[in-house]
Amino acid sequence: MESAGLELEVIEYENAVHSFIESNNPEGITEDSVDMSDVINPEQESLAREADADISEWIRLRYTKK
Repeated sequence: MESAGLELEVIEYENAVHSFIESNNPEGITEDSVDMSDVINPEQESLAREADADISEWIRLRYTKK
């Protein structure tokens, strides 16, 4: 993406498991998941809400008319 001239921003969420953001959208999780408690639990739900807020703010800052 950088080589294409696009601006990147990476945010890491410590202790987040793969697909943690699905905690806010569990219908996106399939039965192929080994242990749903790894994804859907209070810690992962909190991280997912934080990520959702960060994404919303990122979009707002970049696409709000100035």
